[in-house]
Formats: sequence, structure tokens, C-alpha cells
Amino acid sequence: MRRAPFIALALPVALAACGGPAEEPEQQAAAAAPEPVLTSNAAPTAVPSGKTLAEGDWQTTEDGNGARAVFASHEGEPILTVACTRANRTLTVERAGQLQPGGQYSIMAGQPRERFMLPMRQTPSAQPAFASTVNPQQPILGAMAMQGSTFTFHGPGTQEIEIPGSSGIMRVVNACLYT
Repeated sequence: MRRAPFIALALPVALAACGGPAEEPEQQAAAAAPEPVLTSNAAPTAVPSGKTLAEGDWQTTEDGNGARAVFASHEGEPILTVACTRANRTLTVERAGQLQPGGQYSIMAGQPRERFMLPMRQTPSAQPAFASTVNPQQPILGAMAMQGSTFTFHGPGTQEIEIPGSSGIMRVVNACLYT
């Protein structure tokens, strides 16, 4: 009966030796990560509501004075700008075009869609544009910044446009809040 304690102790040791060396966490993560697949799918041009997305691209810049996210046409003409002036932590939403006095302008964004009214004023610039100052903590800005989302700009005298969201908007918001 002296063999039973020895076998009871030796069995777990022998079984542990059969498992092989343990993999490092980095090796496990690398083995589990799938290879990226490149596709030739075109960027979406419409949203589920059937509205056509505005054609253009977002460009985000930042310097010592502030940050800007500009949605511009493929020809480079600005359509919508979200900008922060660091000196006074002012966040501005600017739309290209001529202001219609007394008109109500708004942005609709988020799921479900919420309307945010913009008290607009004409801006002095080479190209006609109008703008509104917005609190950088306004939740609608977060909805506009979500990658894959869209938001709609409404107002008299301008074409209603559906614009893709951009993480650059959150970069502008953060420039106003944290720098």
C-alpha cells in the first residue's frame, strides 16, 4: 500500500507534463486575431432614410490657436466647419451660404434623431457664410462626431444636407475643453 501515495502524487505531475509549454498572452492574442480583409466596397452614398449624403471629405487641423474640422466638397469648397478658438474656448459651427434673416436653422443628429437649434449670424468672410456659437459640452456634438453616423443641417435658403459624422469634430471639442 505504500505505492498508492506515490502514485497519487506522481499522477498530477505526469499529466501536467503532457500539456506542453504554456503560450505567452501575446502569442494567444496574435493567434486569435483574424487577418484584415480588404474590400472594394464603395463608401456609402445614402442613409437608411433614403437621403443622399453630401459629397465631400472631412479635414481636421489643429495649431496653437485652436482646431478646425471642415467638411468640404471634392473641389475643396467648405460646406460645414466646426472650429474652436482656444483663447476664449469658443466653439463655432459655420455653414457656407447666405443667411436668411429670421430663419430657423438646426442640426438633427443621434439615434433617435434630436434637433438642436442654431441661432445663426452672417460672418464676415470672402465666401458667404453664417455661424453659431455652441457650448462645447453640447451633446449633439458627440452625435455628430460618431464615426459611421450622419447628421442633417436644416435651414431656409440652404439645401438640406446629410453629412457623415467625423471623429475630427470630437478633436475640435476636446481642443476647447481640455487645452
